[in-house]
Amino acid sequence: MTLDSTKHHRSLSAGLLAAALLMVLLPGTVGNSAFAQGGGTAGLTGHISDPTGAVIPGAAVEVTNLATGVAQTTVSNSVGAYSVLNLPPGFYMINVQLEGFQQTAIPTVQLEVNQTLVQDFGLEVGSVTETVEVMASAQMIQASSAE
Repeated sequence: MTLDSTKHHRSLSAGLLAAALLMVLLPGTVGNSAFAQGGGTAGLTGHISDPTGAVIPGAAVEVTNLATGVAQTTVSNSVGAYSVLNLPPGFYMINVQLEGFQQTAIPTVQLEVNQTLVQDFGLEVGSVTETVEVMASAQMIQASSAE
């Protein structure tokens, strides 16, 4: 080994050691990441439509982790589909809204490790200030699981 390669090897080893120490000593900075949960994540997908069954593009879908308050937002695409992946397992609230339609919310959904939950939404025409709270879980189906 040359002197330069020895220095590079030591520098690389020190960097890896520092990164490992940070993950061990500061688990709060990782929060609910997949690493902190043991490697498993969950996901949420579905379609958004109006009362006639027509797809609704451009609807905002906000998924909020109830334990941490961290929210992720996405927008339904041209065929009304949305997807929020790589979520830490836990309990979530889902809100869907688009101007000209009533906001729709599911106050509590549980996502488990290696699960992708399919949750479709039907938005009702109305004012954005109105909220429809979905209480029944009959619409929810488990699309996939690694169990």
